[in-house]
Amino acid sequence: MKPRSLVLDNNLYELKHYTDTTQCYDQVKEACEDYWSRRQKNESYENYRFDTGALPWSLGPMLEHNKFDTGFTVMYKNGNVFSVGGIRRYSDSIALIMNRHFSFMTLTPISHATIIPFQLEVCKELCFDEAWITVNGYNTWHKTWYNHKASHKRSKANKSSEIYALAEEVSGSCTSLGVDTINNTLQEILRWKL
Repeated sequence: MKPRSLVLDNNLYELKHYTDTTQCYDQVKEACEDYWSRRQKNESYENYRFDTGALPWSLGPMLEHNKFDTGFTVMYKNGNVFSVGGIRRYSDSIALIMNRHFSFMTLTPISHATIIPFQLEVCKELCFDEAWITVNGYNTWHKTWYNHKASHKRSKANKSSEIYALAEEVSGSCTSLGVDTINNTLQEILRWKL
């Protein structure tokens, strides 16, 4: 997938998809370590560690050892790493998108407006039939956003924002498959048919 650039709400967003995740390792590590050095560590912290205590399923080891078998997307806002997420093969027909997704310092649905459509295109190019996002129980923001009434309410309140309009369009095109165990973790599953 070729990189993509777009301007939304007067900011430049650039999306790059790395099939060799070691190529983005250092910049993502720097952004994550900077973020966690200034924030209280919560239950999601284990998923984004890069230090020697990182578990095999933490973001650091997964990038270092190319565990995102169909690549990893980095979004830059005005030149800085701003949001990240990988794509992994769940089956021959299903891709898990936004895997180990993390957005730095924002509650706007920028990833929903940019990375998800970008990753859906990657999945189409790779001939997947469906793309799923799996949402851990602690990720209440994602769960609230994909409650369509909540996303519509936020979009209406921010009607002048291109980001909210695009994000609502993306969230409106998925369906919930309910809760199931994916990769040994009970998660809500959201599906896009491709």
